[in-house]
Amino acid sequence: MELRDYLAIVGRRKWLIALTLVVVTVIAATVTAFRAPTYTATTTLRVATPALASSASIVASTDYMDRLQNTYSKLATGPDIRDTIKKRLKLTSRPALHVKLRPNTELMDLEADAAKPGVAAAVANLAANLLITQVRQLGEASLKTADSQFRASQSTLQKQIAADRAQITTLQSGVVTAGDKAKIADLQADISVKTTVATQQQSAYEANRASILDQSNLLSVVNPATAPSSPSGPNMKLAIALGIFVGLIGGLGLAFLFENLSTRMEATDEIERAAEMPVLGAIPVGVPTERGLFNSGSPTEEAFRRLRTNILALERAGTPNLLLVTSAEPNEGKSTIVSNLAVTLAQTGLRVVVVDGDLRLPTIHAIFNIPNTVGFGDVLKGSARLEDAIVKSWKIQGLSVLPSGGPFEHPAELLASTTTGPVLADLAQRFDVVLVDSPALLALADALSLATEIPDVLVVVGRSQTKKEALISVRKQLTGIGAHPLGIVVNRSEEVPSYHYYNRR
Repeated sequence: MELRDYLAIVGRRKWLIALTLVVVTVIAATVTAFRAPTYTATTTLRVATPALASSASIVASTDYMDRLQNTYSKLATGPDIRDTIKKRLKLTSRPALHVKLRPNTELMDLEADAAKPGVAAAVANLAANLLITQVRQLGEASLKTADSQFRASQSTLQKQIAADRAQITTLQSGVVTAGDKAKIADLQADISVKTTVATQQQSAYEANRASILDQSNLLSVVNPATAPSSPSGPNMKLAIALGIFVGLIGGLGLAFLFENLSTRMEATDEIERAAEMPVLGAIPVGVPTERGLFNSGSPTEEAFRRLRTNILALERAGTPNLLLVTSAEPNEGKSTIVSNLAVTLAQTGLRVVVVDGDLRLPTIHAIFNIPNTVGFGDVLKGSARLEDAIVKSWKIQGLSVLPSGGPFEHPAELLASTTTGPVLADLAQRFDVVLVDSPALLALADALSLATEIPDVLVVVGRSQTKKEALISVRKQLTGIGAHPLGIVVNRSEEVPSYHYYNRR
C-alpha cells in the first residue's frame, strides 16, 4: 500500500475516527472532572558538593554527586520512610512522594501529594527530615565499621611490633654474636616498616573518618514545604490532551481494523483488481436535477461523458452496439447509470434506445417520466408490436425508451423465451446503441437469461456496497455462460475531478 491508500482509508473512515476521538476525550475529561483535588507540597534540599582539589577530582565529584542524588531519591521514596510517615501522621495509606532533581544544581525537590494542603506540607517536611536522619545514621554506621577495622588493624600491628622488640631485648641480654647482630638488624627493620604502616593507617583512617562525617552532613533543607493554596490536580488540560492523543491513535487503529475486516470494496482500484476487468467509468456522488438525470454541467455529468467516450472506443474496436447493464446486487444504481449514459450517447447524434429488462421492478419509465402500459415484456409475449412499445423522448433528440410493460407472472421464463433474441436483434438494426437494463445478477436469474442473448455486458459496482466475493461470482457466472464482460462502472466513486479551471471567466 502507498501513502495515498492509507490516506484514502482515513478519508473513508473519518467519522469512525472522529467519533472515537470525541468519545475518548469526553471520557477522559469526565473522569478527570470527578476526581478529588490533589495538593502538592515541596521541600527543597541541597546536596552540598565536597571540596575539590583538582580538575580530575571535579569530574569525579560530578559523577559522584549524580550517584548521590539518585541514591537520596531512592531512599526518600522507599518503603521505610513512607511507612514511618504513615505511622507518625496516622495516614490510612502510604503517602505519595516524588523527587525531582534540578539539572546543573545541588538542589533536589521532594514533593508530597495529599488530599489536604496541610497534610501535603507535613508529609514533605517529615520526609525530608527522615531522609537527613537516615543519611546520618548510615554515616554513623560507616564510622563504627571504620573504627572497628582501624582498631583491629592497629592492635595487630602493635602486637607484632611488641613481639619484635621483646625478641631484640632477649638477643641483647647475652653474648651478642655476629648472627645475633644480623637478626637484630632484621627485627629493627621490620619494626620500622610496621611503624610506618601503622602511621599510614592512622592517616588514612582520619581522612576516611573526615570524609564520612562530611558525607553525612552534605544534605540539608533549603526551603521547607508550606501548605499549597491551590490544588495541583487533576489537570484538565493534560487529561484532554491525552484524551485527544489516545482517541486519535485509537480511532486510526479502529479505522484500519475495520478496513481489514470489511469485505465491501471502498476504492476504485480495489474494485478493478477484484473484478479483473477494466474500469470504464467512475461516477462520483452528485445531486441529479430531475428523476436521477444529471444535465447541469456537474462533475457527475462529466464523468458520464468520459464513460461515453470509453463505450464508443469499444464500439469502434468492433464491439456490437447491443450492451447489457447489470450489477451484482440490487440498489447499486445501474438504472441511473444506464439512463444517464443513454442521454450522453444521444447528445453525440447517435440513435439510442434504453430497454428496461427488469420485468419485476421496472425503473426506466419513472426516470424518463413515460407511461409503462406497454413495453419490452409485451413485445416478447407477442401482445404488442415493437414500434408501438418504443417511446421517443420529447426532450432529447435521438433518444428512445422501451419500458418493461407488464406486470408479468413469469418474468424469467419470458426473458428466456425464443422471442428475446429476435426482438433484441431488431432493436440493434433500428438503433445505433441499445442499452438494456437488467435486474441484479446474483438476486435473480433474469440477467443471466439476457446475457445469453447479449454477450457484451457492463457491470455496475456500487462503491462501499458490493462485496469482493459477489463481484468475483458475477465475473465467473458471466464467463461461465460465454458472456463477455466489457468492464465495470464504479458508481458513487471516491474520485471527484475538479473543473474549476474551465469554469473561470
